[in-house]
Amino acid sequence: LPPTSQVVNAAGKFLIVAPNTPQTVEALRAVQAELDAWFLNHTWGQSGINLAWLPARADDFRHGNDESPFRDLIKRLFEQLETAKLNRFGLCDDTPPEAVYRGFLDRFAHGECRIDGRSPAQVQLDGVWVSELAWDQVMTGKWLAQQDRLLITRKRIEPLAEGQTLNQLRLPIFGYHVLFTGAEEASGRFGGEARSGNLIRAWDFSLPESADTPLWNGYARRAINAFVPKFGELNEWEADRYHGLENLDDFEPHPQAPKTLNHLAREDRRLDENGRWVGVEALMTLKGDIDNLGLIFQQGLARPTFARMAALSRQINAFFTVWLPWMCRKEFPNTYTVFAGGDDFFLIGPWHATIKLASRMRDAFARYVAHNPDIHFSAGLSMTKPGLPIRHLAQLAEDALDQAKMLSGKNAVTCFGQAVSWSKFIELLEREQALAHLSDELKLSSGYLYGLLHLTDMAADTSRPENALWHSRFAYRTRRMLEAKVKNEGDREAAERKRRHWQQSLALEIAQKGIEQHGAAYKIALFTHLYQQRD
Repeated sequence: LPPTSQVVNAAGKFLIVAPNTPQTVEALRAVQAELDAWFLNHTWGQSGINLAWLPARADDFRHGNDESPFRDLIKRLFEQLETAKLNRFGLCDDTPPEAVYRGFLDRFAHGECRIDGRSPAQVQLDGVWVSELAWDQVMTGKWLAQQDRLLITRKRIEPLAEGQTLNQLRLPIFGYHVLFTGAEEASGRFGGEARSGNLIRAWDFSLPESADTPLWNGYARRAINAFVPKFGELNEWEADRYHGLENLDDFEPHPQAPKTLNHLAREDRRLDENGRWVGVEALMTLKGDIDNLGLIFQQGLARPTFARMAALSRQINAFFTVWLPWMCRKEFPNTYTVFAGGDDFFLIGPWHATIKLASRMRDAFARYVAHNPDIHFSAGLSMTKPGLPIRHLAQLAEDALDQAKMLSGKNAVTCFGQAVSWSKFIELLEREQALAHLSDELKLSSGYLYGLLHLTDMAADTSRPENALWHSRFAYRTRRMLEAKVKNEGDREAAERKRRHWQQSLALEIAQKGIEQHGAAYKIALFTHLYQQRD
């Protein structure tokens, strides 16, 4: 097929237009069989790629006036794809694929893969036995953060000198081989591979240097968000902030070394006026995706065309693979990208900075889609201590994301166990700033602030009549706290005026704008403030 047959290839989907001939259908079935065999052999059926196709005639590509044949065609194609997903690997067909699990238990000479816990271990990675696919995935993550270009070859490239190693994946991907390399001077020797026809693709995926720098570096571009935080200066890892992390097992100190999760957990700590480090040592995992993306493609374009579908798909992908890494480098350099592209993202960073990043992403995406109210994403934020395996961080963030998507209309975020709309989330962050101002001015104790958490639960639970007493309990606790603060300030009348002034301010900010308006969700503001004060 000519390159123009590939209409869309972004956001996790591709769309091809081809002649409706027996040869085309036969080729599609052969490709599906090849895909199925690869995923059954290397992922044991845990992953797969589904193909769906439909015949179409010229009239199916018309816009129409009241009814759009093209829209109907796309709708039927998506329905066909959903059917294909329910018939993965054709295991229920009259002629299912040949079983690939014959002799499966005999492959565990080195035990199970320590990465996925179920595949046969076949190769060592830093002294740990893992499967070949797990080895490839781990090294892909490493090389994406270290290299700038990706090469695709027909045959595996062998080292030119004894002892030389290449950044090359072990498993062929559907018959092709993948190799990572850096600057041109490091890979110019592959000119011979290009002349022989072995090298068929060379893609540049280097990160943008700035908002104004052209993305073109002389090679075809592939946008892959591979941003990871690194130490940028000599001996930066010896800063007081990281005291006690000098001898981590998985850390090799050198300039440009990636920061470990233990280092990232300390990035939001700060020195107080007494020279002490304050702020909780914790990570925040941010996971999210576009809401109702399939529906957007099916119904979101009033007059759908291939060009508009391709533009929508590529622009959504570009937000997460071009804008996001640039923003991380510019404003959030301690953000670790597990993945970001297509229509979803999974980021890890210091807890407070990641909350700010989530808010920044939401505002930027709203502008990016011209404030279209029907295009938005939901996200889950999960706060943890460093040391948890990534799969546990992913599950906690996934649970938070599911909680956000349960809200009517979605377009929501979960933080500290509270699912709220994005507009409420932004407002709660503003409430935290106002609370911080009052806390600094009045030196509010942590005991007083922690007591407010119980009051938010009382305000949120209206099923019990006694919970209506939260107003009086707030007023009583606030009065007692302020009386102790002003009892030695001037005459009694002046002290009473000052107490009333501060009580009105606290009642307006905390009771009225906070607890009364947001209920249990006000915990987002409270926890955000409290965790910044911990020592």
